[in-house]
Amino acid sequence: MKQLDIDLAAIDLTEKFLRIESSGEEILLDRIRAEVAGGDSRPLDEVLDELGSDFREQPGEFGLDQAATLLLPLVLPALQAFAKIFAKKFVEKGAEKVAESSYSTLRDSVVQRFSHAGKSDEVWTDLEASFARRAKELKLPEASYRDLLASVRDKPSLLL
Repeated sequence: MKQLDIDLAAIDLTEKFLRIESSGEEILLDRIRAEVAGGDSRPLDEVLDELGSDFREQPGEFGLDQAATLLLPLVLPALQAFAKIFAKKFVEKGAEKVAESSYSTLRDSVVQRFSHAGKSDEVWTDLEASFARRAKELKLPEASYRDLLASVRDKPSLLL
């Protein structure tokens, strides 16, 4: 998962977590969001470090100093850390699910492909080449696998 996605999720969570209604907090979060997702996109950590160490209200941003006292040092960084942990677990669980479904998807795709392939189809050629390579490595004759391949080729439903 991209850092930008995590950073934007943290900003959105902060907005929801604090039920932001004060214009100062809203302006501050909008300013942070623009820094993170704008044309010159920067990581949230960098934006927070810069704002935290040298925060100055811009013209028209009256009250941001108060909003920044809780938002910058505590809430936003804490929710960003949470978003990182959650994203990591989300990706790990997603990978596990993909891996679990990959096996059955692969198996089903192979069976489906064999059941619809003509006898001279590329899938049969690839299968036969795989058997031939392995038999050669084991110094076995072609006859050791020909009957097996022929029976499956004649009746692909055996794979179902």
